[in-house]
Amino acid sequence: MSEVISKMIMLVALMFIGYFCAKLKITGPEFNKNISAVMMDVFLSATILNSVINVEPTMSNGEIFYIVLLFGLMMAIAIALSWLTVKLLRVPKSESGIIMCLVTYMNTAFVGFPIVETVYGPEAVFYASLSGIPFNLIIYSVGTITLCGGATGEKIPLKKIFTPPLVVTLIGAVIFAFRIPFPKVVEDTVSTLAGATIPISMLIIGTSLGAIPIKAAVTNWRIYLVSLIRLLVCPIVTYFLLSLFVSNEVIVGIITIEAATPAAMVLAVLCIQYDLDDSIASEGIFISTVMSMVTIPFVIWLLL
Repeated sequence: MSEVISKMIMLVALMFIGYFCAKLKITGPEFNKNISAVMMDVFLSATILNSVINVEPTMSNGEIFYIVLLFGLMMAIAIALSWLTVKLLRVPKSESGIIMCLVTYMNTAFVGFPIVETVYGPEAVFYASLSGIPFNLIIYSVGTITLCGGATGEKIPLKKIFTPPLVVTLIGAVIFAFRIPFPKVVEDTVSTLAGATIPISMLIIGTSLGAIPIKAAVTNWRIYLVSLIRLLVCPIVTYFLLSLFVSNEVIVGIITIEAATPAAMVLAVLCIQYDLDDSIASEGIFISTVMSMVTIPFVIWLLL
């Protein structure tokens, strides 16, 4: 677990670098607004494409489709729990969209993949990577509607839903299904662009935290409850429901670990992109990432 914890510490360290950059006036709201467009349209799109190009799975398309459906069920469980969270905590209408998204969308890749590899071995990472298909389809469609609709109550134009990441996800599904090959130079270019996603995301979140008193981020009681639901309730409910009809314990364990990861970093970027208050998203990502250093080992202990 030392590798897992070190990655969590690195994420928090990158957030604090962004925080101090904001305090030193190196970055600020205008930086976040400008870079978030590049983040969404270029780096995130490259990350999605990087997960499917030149992949050689050993399973049939039918088996892959079944696991994707199970990850879709994981997302559906999280969506249901997010709705209950908003109702039980009596979240104001203006904050309901982002609170629901903090519960629903998890950091399946950067946090989830290394943990899955640590627990189940390198071959299990491919299974975990299939979570990206339903995750990207849902976050860039339903997630966008939830964020914008929750904050304004207005209908969302189709052009806001069909973002480059969603379009790339749909294209990526075709590439993946038909095993379409790409030249090495294309693979290397996409991989290099994808590598910028994590550090820039953390700088954006840290810069957002720099615009609010740090005390406000660590004393918001609602964020702690939301994070507990994201980190503990979601994986436990997912585990028990999947155990009812999925006999493969490894598959159940992989999906449970993915369900136990902290809030997705992209939520802060989406808020900035759509001119929404990103402070709550940044607080939720920060607190859930720090708390996950304790909750993820606990979930793994339950599994094993």
